[in-house]
Amino acid sequence: MFKSIINLIFIAAAIGLFFFFIRPSLKDIKSLKEQQASYQQALVNSKELERIVSGLRDRYQAISPENIDKLKLLLPDYVNNVQLIIEIEKVALTYGMILKNVKFDLPKEEMPSGSRAPLTREQAARLKKEYGIFDLTFTTEGSYSNFVNFVRDLEKSLRIIDIESINFSSAENTGTGAQAARDIYKYELKVKTYWLKNK
Repeated sequence: MFKSIINLIFIAAAIGLFFFFIRPSLKDIKSLKEQQASYQQALVNSKELERIVSGLRDRYQAISPENIDKLKLLLPDYVNNVQLIIEIEKVALTYGMILKNVKFDLPKEEMPSGSRAPLTREQAARLKKEYGIFDLTFTTEGSYSNFVNFVRDLEKSLRIIDIESINFSSAENTGTGAQAARDIYKYELKVKTYWLKNK
């Protein structure tokens, strides 16, 4: 009988040990294995990201300096309004046209912070974008064929320039003869270009 009692005590102790120590430890082990699997997945993801970053770095370094300069001209990382006006002026001069009445607004990020005027919905939307928009208005005079070639060259230039509006009118009579007066027109253009914001 004494052996039976000892056996029962050992069985009860084994059951108690299982429910109070082993079973919670098994749950902890299962939780730790899940954490380990999650960490291993994160490690695999980080290695994949490293591989992607390395590939992108290699692709970037393979780009020639000339092409990088072209990309910076295509979409500069700052507003370079003077350079833009000079570029447009060079194209216009090719066709004997001179830029006049050049007007532009400073981008909102460059406006003085003391300005307390409320922003319009369009201005607020522009501030949220990752790129800025620079508006430019100017007039020029020339023949229609020269103007078409001027616009075509602007279209082919590396810098992204969108022409928003063009207004035509006959130019003041500055030449001699009726033919000279008929062939010259005054053009008012509103264009916009873009630049990347530094964030």
